[in-house]
Amino acid sequence: MSSIIEQGFGVGDVICLLWFKRSLPRYCTQFIEIYIILCADHGPCVSGAHNAIVTTRAGKGLVSCLVSGYLQSVHDLGVLLMMLLATSRMLVTGVLLRAGKLEKTLVQMMVEGSLEGEEKAKTIVKEIMLYEVDKIIWNLLTKWIHESLHKGKEALQNGKEAETWNPKSKAKPIAQSAVELVKLAKTIMEQFFQNPIGITEDIVQELVNGLENLFQDYIMFVSACGTKQSYVPVIPSLTRCNRNSKFSMFLKKGCQCGGGGSLKADHISNATKEGHNPRPSSSRGTQCLYIRLNTLFYLLTHINSLEKTLSQNLVVLPSTRHPYGNFHRSYNNGSYFEKVLSSLPTTCQYMAEVAAYHLIFLDSDSIFYESLYVGDTANARIRHALRTLKQNITLMTTLLTDKAQLLALKEVMKASFEAFLRAVPKLDYHIVSKDFESLNRIFCLCREGLIAESVMDIEAAIVEATRTTTEFSNAR
Repeated sequence: MSSIIEQGFGVGDVICLLWFKRSLPRYCTQFIEIYIILCADHGPCVSGAHNAIVTTRAGKGLVSCLVSGYLQSVHDLGVLLMMLLATSRMLVTGVLLRAGKLEKTLVQMMVEGSLEGEEKAKTIVKEIMLYEVDKIIWNLLTKWIHESLHKGKEALQNGKEAETWNPKSKAKPIAQSAVELVKLAKTIMEQFFQNPIGITEDIVQELVNGLENLFQDYIMFVSACGTKQSYVPVIPSLTRCNRNSKFSMFLKKGCQCGGGGSLKADHISNATKEGHNPRPSSSRGTQCLYIRLNTLFYLLTHINSLEKTLSQNLVVLPSTRHPYGNFHRSYNNGSYFEKVLSSLPTTCQYMAEVAAYHLIFLDSDSIFYESLYVGDTANARIRHALRTLKQNITLMTTLLTDKAQLLALKEVMKASFEAFLRAVPKLDYHIVSKDFESLNRIFCLCREGLIAESVMDIEAAIVEATRTTTEFSNAR
């Protein structure tokens, strides 16, 4: 007894010494201890194994004694293990792995130590109801993935219903539903890596497909905010009279003499008031679009992070169950979330366009597009609208994250340039050209370095080419 205490033997070691008269490997003693804990409330299983061991021990050797007890209790233990599958996944997985290892060892011991010959031993092995540990673990892990993804769908739906596009803090202008979705995906991924088994291709694909579907569903929800075409003014139908015709000049002189002066005065008055008291014209709707754009870039960053985590920490084993051809293609290209990562940049571009056109052609319509060069070109220039545009850009850069600012500012520039895509008399060309230079200068100075000079030159060239074409058509 003193020797047992000095060597720190556990319950499993003592049982091995009492029944088998020798020490067994550590995994055997650990399994016996776990077995006792699992079977503590299951009397028939314990007593049946005990009786079988005692009965067999009198007439047979050690191996036969152990195997007889194992055969008696294996079925009852399997029932108990299945009952515990829903309690602790990690504990049960560990128990199953040890049970499978012990099962193989005992079967091998029985074959090698059988007193009745090898053929008789093989016959007995065929009659054993094996645990099928690999199958149980695979089913258990698959079930856990499905349950986790189902919880993710429920959480996503609740987040979509509760989303107001009003971030909790100015320091993190991101939709709360996106934060919760990313947090959930990271938790699932962390728990997935805690599995003490080899990860196969089919298991990885099961998880990746589920997470990718969640992300794609949410991205569709974020981008469901209309199109830029819905904010662009309707182009009037063509007439037989161009801006340089005698009839147009006659109407222009009539307006200067008083005819239609009220309309011109109203536009100039509105623009002047806005110019003397410049303030952002960005509506609540535009600000919500900025939050949506931030959210898309937030998803892009964190999905790339999940992609990196999978690539660095995952050792994928060949699949023996359900081959996934698409998975091989994605994995060979180095991308697990290939679909969602390839679609996100396009969605970000789309969202930036919608936000820009909403700002220019809806929020700023009264002081920009509707007032610009209306009535009299010289008295309806762009200087008043530029002051408000500066305020709008300042507010936009305050609300947007650094990664979203470049794309959003470029789209605002393109949308504001479209205000010049209208026909004006040739006599007013120099006025319009100077206004365009002033507008161009704002984007050069605002957030210097965000927009490449080459990009601005390209957009300006498009406007200039369109204007030249319009003048040529009118001249004809």
